[in-house]
Amino acid sequence: MTFSPLSGCTKAPGSNAKTEEASPKMAKVGFTAPDFRLKNIKGEFISLESFRSKVVLVNFWATWCAPCRAEMPSMEELYRHFNRKDFEILAVSSDEDGLRSVKPFQEEYQFTFPILIDETLQINDLYGVSSIPTSIIVDRNGIITNRFFGAVDWNDPRQRDLVDQMIKSPS
Repeated sequence: MTFSPLSGCTKAPGSNAKTEEASPKMAKVGFTAPDFRLKNIKGEFISLESFRSKVVLVNFWATWCAPCRAEMPSMEELYRHFNRKDFEILAVSSDEDGLRSVKPFQEEYQFTFPILIDETLQINDLYGVSSIPTSIIVDRNGIITNRFFGAVDWNDPRQRDLVDQMIKSPS
């Protein structure tokens, strides 16, 4: 599967984020990732803060977004490659109908990483997400180290090495 780093769906429907520059509170590389708390597809609340001490890939996506759908199998492989004690993925869905779209999608593709529901797009806005997929990597100390716009091939050796180096880095 070939990925273009610039491929992505334009702004999530209903999002208040205008552009990357227009969001002064946007989560930025080099700064602490804003904590959030969302329900997963089982109805349990999950917070970013609960994964402090792990490297976390936060991925903003939607079921209707073709580049998001193309990227997710490589995210699943990345998730299975690394140990849960060191690495986590939080896939934040931008689907406005939430569980109604996301649960069947997850069941069909059998993704095992946590999928969180952001129906109101508050977390998308908090992170300044104006197009999806957008991926943010947070280090063990809660600092944003990388921000990717568009679909990423997480099986690419450069992406795997990036995550591996972050895991091996002392906190």
